Amino acid sequence: MRTALVVGGSGGVGRACALAFVGAGFEVVLAARDPDRLAAAAAEVGARSWVAADSADEDGARRIAEAAGRIDVLLAGAGVNPARAPVSDTDPATFDAILSDNLRSVFLLARTALPRMTRGGRMIFVSSTAAARGLPGFGAYAASKGGLRALAGSLAGEVGAHGVNVSVLTPGPVDTSMFDAGPPGVALLEPRQVAQAARYLAELDPSVTVEELTLRANRFHDAPTS
Repeated sequence: MRTALVVGGSGGVGRACALAFVGAGFEVVLAARDPDRLAAAAAEVGARSWVAADSADEDGARRIAEAAGRIDVLLAGAGVNPARAPVSDTDPATFDAILSDNLRSVFLLARTALPRMTRGGRMIFVSSTAAARGLPGFGAYAASKGGLRALAGSLAGEVGAHGVNVSVLTPGPVDTSMFDAGPPGVALLEPRQVAQAARYLAELDPSVTVEELTLRANRFHDAPTS
């Protein structure tokens, strides 16, 4: 059975992706920092196992990869923006912390997971449309996600010859806690809609390369209820 490692799997988009992967027949290993939320998510989605670790820490990233064993799909879905603030009010420590959580963590995961990736496997990095356009109050977050796109492009050129694909999944604003007070008039994606796209990438024939898949909510259409 194929194995999907979902990092950032305790809630939001990550948990929705884990559910989608289980539905596609993957064994799922979840990773995140909070053990209580992670245990609850693992029980909900029917994960094979879970590991509470900080993927922005070298030892934590190593423990996460080891817990998964052989990896067919790596989904790096963690993303934080602890407090909205204009760039002028963002202190350097907060900026560094956001880049560590959103970018350094994926760098470390890619390094530690790569030797365990199967030929034909796929790494899926969850970015954001803010990476290209920016977003007021999300300067550090947008910078981290822009760096993620550049990292993915570089990595794809390095590992393609080894049979590993790297894809960037780029959603617009998603209905999670990060956008609880989103700008008025902005349509939000649902986590399950992002998960549908992640499942598509996970199941895609490995001979097909998808560099980036961008999703935006259409506010003129109601989302289906099932």
